[in-house]
Amino acid sequence: MAFAGAGEADGGRALVIADSREIRVWRTHGSLRPTPGPLLWPVGGGRDVRVSRDGRTVAVACADGVLRRWDLSDPVRPVPLPRLDAGRKNLVSVSVSREGSLIATGDGTDGAGAAVVWARRADGRYAHTDTVPFPGRRVTEAALAPDGRRLAIGLDDGSLWMCALDRRGICRTRTEAEHAGNFAAGMAYSPDGSLLAEASSGGALLLRDPLTGTVLLTLEHPTPLQSLAWSPDGATLITGADAGGTAHAWRFPLPVLLGHTGAVTDVATHDGRGFAATASTDGTVRLWDVSVPERPKQAGRLEHSGGVSAVAFDPAGRRLATGTADGQVRLWDVTRPARPRLLDQVEGHDEDVTALAFAPHGTRLASASYDDHTFLWDVRPDATLLRRADLTTPSTAGVSDVAFGLGGRLVATAESDGKVRVWDGDGHPPRRDGHPTRRLPMREVPLHELPAHEGIATTVAFAGPRSGLLASGGQDGAVQLWRVDQRRALREPRKLPEPPRRHTRYVTRVTFAADGRTLLSAAEDGTAALWNVIDPYRPVVRVTLRAPGESFTGAAPTEGGRRVLTASGSVVRLWSADATAAAARTCATSGAPLTREGWRRRLPDFDYRKPCD
Repeated sequence: MAFAGAGEADGGRALVIADSREIRVWRTHGSLRPTPGPLLWPVGGGRDVRVSRDGRTVAVACADGVLRRWDLSDPVRPVPLPRLDAGRKNLVSVSVSREGSLIATGDGTDGAGAAVVWARRADGRYAHTDTVPFPGRRVTEAALAPDGRRLAIGLDDGSLWMCALDRRGICRTRTEAEHAGNFAAGMAYSPDGSLLAEASSGGALLLRDPLTGTVLLTLEHPTPLQSLAWSPDGATLITGADAGGTAHAWRFPLPVLLGHTGAVTDVATHDGRGFAATASTDGTVRLWDVSVPERPKQAGRLEHSGGVSAVAFDPAGRRLATGTADGQVRLWDVTRPARPRLLDQVEGHDEDVTALAFAPHGTRLASASYDDHTFLWDVRPDATLLRRADLTTPSTAGVSDVAFGLGGRLVATAESDGKVRVWDGDGHPPRRDGHPTRRLPMREVPLHELPAHEGIATTVAFAGPRSGLLASGGQDGAVQLWRVDQRRALREPRKLPEPPRRHTRYVTRVTFAADGRTLLSAAEDGTAALWNVIDPYRPVVRVTLRAPGESFTGAAPTEGGRRVLTASGSVVRLWSADATAAAARTCATSGAPLTREGWRRRLPDFDYRKPCD
């Protein structure tokens, strides 16, 4: 059975239902039961239904290989339109471009599948313009992009093909997209063309890149899916399940930043501007407006020639530093996110740039790399970068992270020998009284070497622009805290009691919220913890975020730690760490107040409070 909705001139609604018995218009009356309307086709055999954007034309793909159409300008008196027949045997899907200039159908004939395209001529009639054959296979779905420039075709072997169409609807090139395993039982582009949704016969909703078909996000479903449809405004996606006749409504936009086609390597946020930046192996950095967390949206895109491995905002949020897999460091003006401007580019390192950090005053930048070097750069008034110092220890074999502390007076590095090293942030050795000497053209010497972790020290962060609280994370899954003397930087930092371990695999990120009182740690095991460190001698986990099966490669807090961004694969999730907001959202979607048991199941990391009062 297939169905689609259409508007009526009197403000009511019409529903076209096609099944094995008949194709009929049904009238809907608010919450009342629909009543049968005109019979469109008495034989049935309808496999898929689409209604034009204006609600006036319905097209039905039929099992006899014919595409039947009706004019529903007056749903009480539908008018048959010329049927479209390209000599196929078993049409299983139909799709219409936004303006109705193209129609595509899928032929599910065993061993002789094909996608068929019709184009509207100047006289309003449709002409068959192309057939895309798939010998030995059958087509399960065919979906046109709203602008009619791309056609996605799903086959019974689970493969997905993307056709680039010219203005006449002819497939000029076709490429195979990422294979997701099961065949597409339903498929449609979002109304704005930004996503391709696929209902998998295996029971998952896949969101794909609209151009390449790369899977951006997989949303699991307990039973196989058989259909899907977008609402006209793109705010809701309805999926129909095979078992039990159930349907689910997915609200968009999701609290997920979608768009990267490669693994996300780093995440940075700037609370003051409400922006986030994500770096990826796909050669892009994407800027996101997360000022309205419920509706995150992409605000800009920075193109690179290769993979991007690190990203950092300057204190004002107007400039962005990016580091690449081939060792380059770039400085961008992102005052206007939609039109980022490259300010400078330097060949800094011989291997991946692993981390970037700005000093609190914004005139100095640090870059770390697997090539064993940490460089300090002066950000000059003309927005160019000049290398100031090389913070390198011969015994190390790679630097994983770098951070500024004490107003930029100190630099901390997390290194492969398990140590956290603390350096003079001015890039030249201090005198014994703590005051800097003149700059020397030589490698610097660390002020302190802190034995921090078994294995690699993977990440490091200071609690704030002028704070002496230092945190580190390592391959051993531990988080360590240190107290640096704010007046006497040469005094050995004090190691604080180790917090209870919350991660089972190595910690990929430690970073502090803007208030300096909340520490975020994220790990390869798909867990992230928010620690209250008001008393750093007794840190307390406030919230634990869990994403089973994921591996966090980056994380960053925003809104003072009330929300968290985590990266895993090509997906960046936006979490709420606010118990009140989580309860309100659950109340709004659960349909009934949460019991104590329901609270424990849904919000296991929050103390129970009676919700929904």
